[in-house]
Amino acid sequence: MSKFTKQEWRDRAAKFLRVWRKTESAKHACKELGVSKAIFHRTLRHSKVFQKRKERNNTDGYTTNEYYWALRYAKKIKGVRLLGGRCIECGETNIFKLDFHHPDDNKETEIGDIRMNSWDIIKTEVVKCQLLCRNCHQVKHVSTEYYEKTKGLIEWLIKRMGE
Repeated sequence: MSKFTKQEWRDRAAKFLRVWRKTESAKHACKELGVSKAIFHRTLRHSKVFQKRKERNNTDGYTTNEYYWALRYAKKIKGVRLLGGRCIECGETNIFKLDFHHPDDNKETEIGDIRMNSWDIIKTEVVKCQLLCRNCHQVKHVSTEYYEKTKGLIEWLIKRMGE
């Protein structure tokens, strides 16, 4: 049984949030409040801010992880459709096998790094890309010149490893 009432938990959580925002670090907030990280996070679960976030993210019975996974792939599907929906080399259409390839060095960031940003930000990067399947994408990035240069070393290493 908890030694605090619901309102006391919320007051305590509000205090924790104020300290957390001031220190900008959970570690420093715990030190200033004199509590463990476990108690800090357990208390924060009672704050109105976290309760609202929980309600907002758990729409239609989906968990937060399911929501973010679905949002990530919804944006990927939108990007794939924008670029024609198939690998430009071999014609592969499986969404899970398609990658975004920057043919030039004009990229500002990796698509994976901005996947949770707004669609407008993602779209500006996607239009600079070509759509390739994972195999064709790998072929584009492998330097055949470097392979030919190190072919003897590779064969020697294979023999050393044994059959």
